[in-house]
Amino acid sequence: LCLPSMASPGQSPAHQANPMQALLSLVYIVVSVLTVFVMTRTVSRIYLNRPISFQDSILPNSRIWGFIGSQLLIVLVLMGAAVLMGIFIGIGLTVGKGMGSAAIALAVLCGAAVVVMMVLYALRVSVAGVAAIVEGTGARASLSRSLSLTDGFCLKYFGLSILLGIITLVFAMILNLPPTPIVAVVHLTGW
Repeated sequence: LCLPSMASPGQSPAHQANPMQALLSLVYIVVSVLTVFVMTRTVSRIYLNRPISFQDSILPNSRIWGFIGSQLLIVLVLMGAAVLMGIFIGIGLTVGKGMGSAAIALAVLCGAAVVVMMVLYALRVSVAGVAAIVEGTGARASLSRSLSLTDGFCLKYFGLSILLGIITLVFAMILNLPPTPIVAVVHLTGW
């Protein structure tokens, strides 16, 4: 498949945008979201001693919209925080040129604080998708339920996430497969 170049004239072919790769990435994300939904729904019904059939587990129902909505809200909040971090650092660096290294250090500290807040928020809302599926709540209600469920367990969950990331990295190195950033997002958001 040969598609027209979408790169600027000075870019090498390795840095050109590949629409097929973007489409495959989108398909991968959609399939992974649906797979997590099906697995979570099936396991929760088995755990709660409710009857489950193959057709019940595969067919999406109205709970999928709460799940998708909660995941989209999480992504939007984290993207907003990333933009906020960029603004802090940009303002600090712009103002800091005339004021010296103290303003630059303050900008970097503000950016680091935003990164810490993003990680803590991602950990606190990591079970929002499960809450949306199991309890049948909407996007906002599942986020608030996730915040209440993870209250007091954030550091334990952070340690568990680090441990799972290390285990994933070790297995990827053993299998000689590069871990992708999508794997990190999947572990942080609970997909």
